[in-house]
Amino acid sequence: QAGFGPLLNRRLDTIDLARKCIEAPKYGLSALAEHLGINFENHHRALCDAKATTEVLLHIFHHLPNEVQTIEQLIAFSRPQQQRKKKKEKKTTPDTSL
Repeated sequence: QAGFGPLLNRRLDTIDLARKCIEAPKYGLSALAEHLGINFENHHRALCDAKATTEVLLHIFHHLPNEVQTIEQLIAFSRPQQQRKKKKEKKTTPDTSL
């Protein structure tokens, strides 16, 4: 509305990463914290949620495949399989616009 284009910020979703690196019954923050034995009192409070997310992310980092070495590789790895396929298809589809 202010005349700016869309934000191009990339994101790293800890839930997507957790699904690939941790076998757990559920993947919400509370469930992951409990599954990993992370002290998670006062959930839904910003500081507590941030600390728990940090602990989950550190656990994930220790369980990444060896080939994930850079931020770009981490972001690509974190995407659900379907999104990676769509992005790959976009790259291989020639631009036929005039």
